[in-house]
This record gives sequence, structure tokens and C-alpha cells, in this order.
Amino acid sequence: MQQKSKSAIKQLQVALSAHYAEEVVDSIYHALAQASDSLKQTLGEKAPMLTPTPAENVAHEMSESDFLYKRTAKLACEMRLCVLYKAIEIAIEDMLNFCGLFTKEELKLIYKHKELKKLFKKTIGDIENVLGYQAYYELKTLNDCILHSGRVDKNLAQFPGWKQDKKLKPEKLDDAYWRLKPDVDIFLCEVKGKLINKLR
Repeated sequence: MQQKSKSAIKQLQVALSAHYAEEVVDSIYHALAQASDSLKQTLGEKAPMLTPTPAENVAHEMSESDFLYKRTAKLACEMRLCVLYKAIEIAIEDMLNFCGLFTKEELKLIYKHKELKKLFKKTIGDIENVLGYQAYYELKTLNDCILHSGRVDKNLAQFPGWKQDKKLKPEKLDDAYWRLKPDVDIFLCEVKGKLINKLR
């Protein structure tokens, strides 16, 4: 009876861990997007006022404002994807911690994708067969590219629509967020279900 009770508690902890605060991901993006819009508005307001000044000064101030606007817009798109990946990573870490199926030594290695795959294979099967895995792995690879180079690397280029060495543009990142998020959420839900089934 006590064993069943412990198992039920672990199942509940795993279930709760699968949830992440979507509003946090969205709020970070919206804060940066708002700052970007503010810069764009400032750029629009400055244009008429700068007309009497020498042409080179106008060009300098306009390009500086435009640069800041574009950079902030790009940052917003990058941060949203990175925060989403980090939220999923933390949720998976918590689920693996609470399920009690792994040793402390094993759990220390879960940030390495190869090691994570080994842990999954040991308990709930091949991670690549979990519904939504491809979206999760594309998000992980995209996160790595954002953090390391800002360009498409050979790993990301294996996914449709990405060309190696191309710069990661805001509109492309925005599309990727909306395309990947539903399947990444499915992946997280599937992992939760498989862990809970293993505990029953």
C-alpha cells in the first residue's frame, strides 16, 4: 500500500512538472516586441523633424534608429525560441528527477543530448520514436545556432527549410516558433505519459 502511495505521488509530480509557464515565454517576447515598436515609432517621428539638418546627419540618425529597431525585433524572436527551449528542458529535467527511475549520476548528464537519449532508451524506449520528437530536436538545434553563431549550422540544415551558413532572420525565427511549438508541446505531453505509465 505504501509503495502504491509513493508511486502515485511520483506520478503526480511528473504530471505537474510537464507544465511550463507559457505566459513567461510570451511576456518576454512581447516586452521586446513593444520596445521594437517604440523604436520604430521614434524613427517615424524623427523623420520630419530631421529634414532641415544636413543630409549626412539625417542618414546617420535614421540608420542608427533603424538599426536599433531591427536588432530589437531580432532579439525578440531569438529570445522567444531560446526561452521556449529552456522551459521544455527544465520541464524534462524535473520529470526525470521526480520519476525516481534514474540515479543522481545519470541525471547530471541529461544536458547532453546523447546521454538523454540513452536514459530514455533505458526506460521508455527510443526518444526518436516519441511523437513530436523531431520538432523538439529542431528547436534544440535552432537554440544552439542562435546562441553560438546566429547562422544555420550543418545540424539545423538537415531540417527542411534551413540552408547551411544562412543568417537566422527574424521572420524565419518567428515562423519556426509557431510551427514548432504545438509539436513540442505534444512531445512534452508524450514524455509525461510514458513516464507515468512506467511508474504504474
